[in-house]
Amino acid sequence: MDGKQVKALRMLLGLTQEEFAHRLGVTLCTVNRWENNKVVPSRLAILQLQRLASEYQKAEGFSNQRENS
Repeated sequence: MDGKQVKALRMLLGLTQEEFAHRLGVTLCTVNRWENNKVVPSRLAILQLQRLASEYQKAEGFSNQRENS
């Protein structure tokens, strides 16, 4: 996962870097480094990022189902 993908996920979730860092249990500096391709997320961080993306997709799916009912 590269910096563009990390930032895109954060923006999709509507979170600031600080909020995103808090949700992931990392520092604001870490999120900034990821987004600027200074550091690659660890395997654990990637799993956490994937979990957040999955939660978002489930929530969106639920929201869309309610709108279509």
